[in-house]
Amino acid sequence: MDKKQEHYKWIKLAGFAFFVPVTLAAGPLLGYFAGYYLQTKYFPAIHLAAIFMLVGLLAGTLETIRIIKVMIKLEKGGK
Repeated sequence: MDKKQEHYKWIKLAGFAFFVPVTLAAGPLLGYFAGYYLQTKYFPAIHLAAIFMLVGLLAGTLETIRIIKVMIKLEKGGK
């Protein structure tokens, strides 16, 4: 691997690493706002904000695991 490709690989890894906390924060936040909206608009007795926040956290965690797997594959030399 030449120097330019090595440099590109590290930039790509840094981009993936930056995306991990964004993904972990965005899932619960979007879930909270969507759940809060539905809770106030349609279902006032059900705690949809908390439920959607937990679903968003689960989705963010699963996406983070997928991103880390891609980073490991890229570090080992795959595409």
